[in-house]
Amino acid sequence: MKMERILITGSEGNIGSVLVPYLASESRSILRVDVVHKYDRNYIMSDVTNLGDLFKLYDEFSPHIVIHMAAKVSRISSEKSPCLTVDTNISGLHNIIQLCLRNKAKLIYFSTSEVYGNVHNPLSETADCKPNNIYGLTKYLGENIVEYYVINYRLKAVTLRPFMIYNENQIHGEDKAFINRLVYSLMNKEKIRVHKDSNRSWLNISDAVKLIEKSFYVDEYSIINIGHENIINTQDLARKICGKLGLVYDEYIIEEEQPYKMTLNKEPLLLNQKLLLQYDPIIDIDSGIDMIIKKYENTYYNRG
Repeated sequence: MKMERILITGSEGNIGSVLVPYLASESRSILRVDVVHKYDRNYIMSDVTNLGDLFKLYDEFSPHIVIHMAAKVSRISSEKSPCLTVDTNISGLHNIIQLCLRNKAKLIYFSTSEVYGNVHNPLSETADCKPNNIYGLTKYLGENIVEYYVINYRLKAVTLRPFMIYNENQIHGEDKAFINRLVYSLMNKEKIRVHKDSNRSWLNISDAVKLIEKSFYVDEYSIINIGHENIINTQDLARKICGKLGLVYDEYIIEEEQPYKMTLNKEPLLLNQKLLLQYDPIIDIDSGIDMIIKKYENTYYNRG
């Protein structure tokens, strides 16, 4: 079997840190790239906005596949630092594209469901995108840059638009998925704000990494929504978690209108996921909540 060489940018993030061990095998060599200061085998600390740092390493490794996840993420933090967001998400992507063309590597570009903005649901990959925040806008511009190089320079690529990926093994933090923060707050009997009338498709990390892997073998350039077909209203999600924890919803949940520059509903059409990736996610929302609760009980509340 031919050795498959995979370079992953943003490898130390919430998704990359799970994707790396999942992809590792005897027939694969993984090289990780991130800005996190650390020393580790098959890891290089580098900023994707600085192409000079990557040239030599990239040529030596000569990857077959580049998964580009390094980005300035989060609507809130991106709005606070728009210059950094534009530089990282657009210039950084452009640098990675140049490296892919240099070695004829296939690019897996990690976009976001935020590119849609508040357009009519369900969200098809062919829908007109109207991003309403700087994070979604830079990712959408990135998609257009990728497609430009596919058409004009024969770049081999696939664009993935993930919907609400969560990981039960994430430690608690304000930058983590809302479902994790919701569980953590309610387990601590803290009040938490929930947006009214918003709907979400929640995708567990164990399903997400399988979908990413399957994108390696999509032959033609495609944009693919990746998510779970089950949609849940955010208020109903909070009610469900309250029920599992034996809490009264009205005592802990503060309902409020969706803030400006946030996407209200994220209800994906997943036809491309089914057709091109041929995988249906396994972890449903009930199982996912139970996994988070169990993990947090063991992490934060185990006194043994």
